Amino acid sequence: MFEQEEPKTEKEDTAVQTPETKPVNITIYYSNDDATGFASEEVQIPSLTPEEVLKALVDKGAMAADVRILSFETTTAEGKATIELDFSSEFSSYVFSMGSTGEYYVIGSVCNTFLDAYDCEQIKITVEGQVLSAGHAEYPGYMSKFVE
Repeated sequence: MFEQEEPKTEKEDTAVQTPETKPVNITIYYSNDDATGFASEEVQIPSLTPEEVLKALVDKGAMAADVRILSFETTTAEGKATIELDFSSEFSSYVFSMGSTGEYYVIGSVCNTFLDAYDCEQIKITVEGQVLSAGHAEYPGYMSKFVE
């Protein structure tokens, strides 16, 4: 009996130590003070989940606190590691309230932060399953990292 119990304990210990539950460091991107480029900062989050990445963006002031993630998937599209990210309608309201410069930095902050965190090459952002249509542009396809 003791032999059977020991492997169960080991399996439980292994499950507790899975990478998903460990704190991770990610880089958060956000607009610099005079909105002329991106600034970045490495932060630690409790685990690598889309919600924790979003929370880090909110904490840094790069995202509105009422925005929610409706769905998130990493996949392969066009031969590239891809993120499919669907936000609640509050995201488009937040982006729509920005000027064109602010819009660029909000979208760029989301793209750069999620692409880095999940080591992907491109991201598609939708709102409630629809193409993101912000105040100054539409974002119907895949986006790569924004540059300064």
